[in-house]
Amino acid sequence: MRVFGLILASLMMSACATGMNENPLYKYADIQIANLTGATISNVKIEVGPGGYTLACASVLNNELCQKQFNEIPYPDQPIQLSWVGSNGSQMSKQLSPEILPQFPPGIILQIVINIRSDGSVDAELQPDGWS
Repeated sequence: MRVFGLILASLMMSACATGMNENPLYKYADIQIANLTGATISNVKIEVGPGGYTLACASVLNNELCQKQFNEIPYPDQPIQLSWVGSNGSQMSKQLSPEILPQFPPGIILQIVINIRSDGSVDAELQPDGWS
């Protein structure tokens, strides 16, 4: 009985700790997509979470950015959908889930930074807005 009580208490403490960190309040106000493919890409589109902020650029030259700054809005902490057409006409699509680093205090304004590389790989990260 005593072991059962310890296990139950442990599970309750774990559930409380998880619930406290489950949905911290973050906002974002900038999206930046860098074209590092070596050629012009087109029809670049990003949607932050289902029904979230959408950014679209008709074309992005090599080593250029598709970028938008806007008034801060809540970050949904849901996957980001990215799509573009490569220089060879192929349709590319990636689902991204950048990590909110533990050193970011709740309430910080974030910037979404995405790099599209020549091999089709994509990396995404969240940075404090205005941080390079």
